[in-house]
Amino acid sequence: MLERFSFCKPRVRCTIAAMHLIVGIFYGIVGTILLIWGDTLSLQYNAWTMRLRARHPNLNPPPTIEWRARNTKIMTILFRTFGFVLILLSVPYVLPYFLRLG
Repeated sequence: MLERFSFCKPRVRCTIAAMHLIVGIFYGIVGTILLIWGDTLSLQYNAWTMRLRARHPNLNPPPTIEWRARNTKIMTILFRTFGFVLILLSVPYVLPYFLRLG
């Protein structure tokens, strides 16, 4: 992954490598949090949108009870999908370090 930075000085390459590791770990942590707490986050998001709709009724009418459950399920799927994508994005950043250690 660092071959494209071969024109840089070694110190700069080490800094770039460290930044790649930090970004990869950050993506992995955020992705794991979204996978685990996706349902809680979707409930909080839907509660926030309900408060927003109650405060500003001219935006959208409040959803029915069936649509609330459906919105919660949709947001849970979206949060968990985004978390899974972040975990997949973290693999190319973190994998070279594990291969170098082994």
